Amino acid sequence: MWNRSENKINCIFIRHGCTVSNREHRYLGRTDEPLDEAGVFELENALNNGVYKALEKNSLKEQIIITSPMRRCKQTAEIILPVAQHHKIHTVKEFAEMDFGEWELKSYKELSTDIRFRDSYQAWIDSGGTLAFPNGESRNEFCKRSICGFERALTQALELKRAMPDKEIQMVFFVHGGTIMAIMSHYCDMDYYDYQVKNGCGYSCEVAVEGAEIVFNEIVPI
Repeated sequence: MWNRSENKINCIFIRHGCTVSNREHRYLGRTDEPLDEAGVFELENALNNGVYKALEKNSLKEQIIITSPMRRCKQTAEIILPVAQHHKIHTVKEFAEMDFGEWELKSYKELSTDIRFRDSYQAWIDSGGTLAFPNGESRNEFCKRSICGFERALTQALELKRAMPDKEIQMVFFVHGGTIMAIMSHYCDMDYYDYQVKNGCGYSCEVAVEGAEIVFNEIVPI
């Protein structure tokens, strides 16, 4: 698919801001919940304090703004990158959060104490989080679709880079914590849960395509 070792793209992955369910430590997957008031304030405060300086645009930089289909991710993009309000936001359907099935909007406490869920919840914990959620996705299924979406977006970015060789191409992903864990753990050295990030945080890295291999370099937490 790729055959030029000089193909390099700057990628920034940001987890969406906080929602009510996030604060209540609930499994928030396919519910299209917006940011809460405090979540908006936290993102604006971080922006004003230079947390997202790496996203600043200049004449040599061409940004590709990508989000999950979920409202909380699109809202985050519009707060952190006001330019997103005047440019097309590319929505990648594969970046929707994991389907938690019957556990959707349940808290950790509810799952561990409610007789309807506690046995299956303990089994899931004992599996290291690899079992499928009841009537939901498994981690393997979720990771597979997340990586598929990322590689398709990367292919399109490389095509743009070839058409604009004098520009630095920066891909900015406003996605879910699970999406970041799925992508980073696939290409990097650590395990899935090692890449957990708080709301509004993420990673900046250089993605190099060498032959058929995708390599993540210069990984910096945001």
